[in-house]
Amino acid sequence: LNPALDAWSGRLAELLAQSAEYGDWRLAKPAALALSAEALSLGETCLQPAVGAARVCAQADWRQTAGGNLAARIQTLELARLLPDLSGEISGDLEARLAADGALRGEGWLDVSPGQLRVATDQEAPLLAHGGGRLDVRVGSDGLAAEFQLRALERGSAQAELRLPQLNRLPLAKPQPLSGRIRAMLPDLVGVQAWVPELAATAGSLNADLRLAGSLEAPQILGEMTLSDGAADVPLAGLELRQIELRIKDNPEQPGQLALTGGLVSGPGRADLDGRLDLPRNALELSLKGDNLQVYNTPDARVLASPDLRIGWSDQVLRLRGRLLIPEAAIT
Repeated sequence: LNPALDAWSGRLAELLAQSAEYGDWRLAKPAALALSAEALSLGETCLQPAVGAARVCAQADWRQTAGGNLAARIQTLELARLLPDLSGEISGDLEARLAADGALRGEGWLDVSPGQLRVATDQEAPLLAHGGGRLDVRVGSDGLAAEFQLRALERGSAQAELRLPQLNRLPLAKPQPLSGRIRAMLPDLVGVQAWVPELAATAGSLNADLRLAGSLEAPQILGEMTLSDGAADVPLAGLELRQIELRIKDNPEQPGQLALTGGLVSGPGRADLDGRLDLPRNALELSLKGDNLQVYNTPDARVLASPDLRIGWSDQVLRLRGRLLIPEAAIT
């Protein structure tokens, strides 16, 4: 401590982070640290797990008159620490600078190596190969540009591009215009149940070609996304959902609005969905109609329902109108 300069310098000697989900992490080696009212400096600071070769590191400095720099990296972090059913490793690197006048500059990448996905079923837990993925980000005078590529399970792929041309200094300009595109072709959705454990025997295909426009405050999504030939079991409720279809498409005559249509079969009945999503207003309107739809089917209860409902969401309020008939129910 230097009282004359109102500054402190030393080192970070020990640091321990404990988590039941992510394991125990501790400081790999002491890191230099200096603090004052006009400056900050942190030497390379790395955390490493008790077991494994992974490292998460950061280094930073800032001066009131010159701005600041940040460097961070991830080395061979096991994906299973974050998602237990996925194998593979995460690596990445980030370098960023904030100038004294608020200008932002930086670039970074994040890569997930190929691995396997464990899909639990009633009979077994098969392993499905995934190809990993990569995210690249750059911030310069022309704003932020990001590209993401997912090398999906067994077959299929997904790519996304995002541009924020005014995201180049602090404070951030308003509005923040955006543009981009999302494309996905996933011919087999069997791996969905790994992320939604309440489901089993998932199937179907997903195709999307969406364009992003508008601004962060009022985004617009153009294009179409379709879910076809979908299926899923809900073991807890004894349900077998089949012929799941969903289509989301923009309305060229009403920018910012998406039309939603879909349906599914459950037991002896069917339900159909129709509605629209208003992105600028953060509002949703849905119509759900069905006849003899099986909503519960276990040894303790069997229930069929015939809904005729209108569902709305706007101004942080959920509205539900209509009627719900129960043509058949058996409870033991």
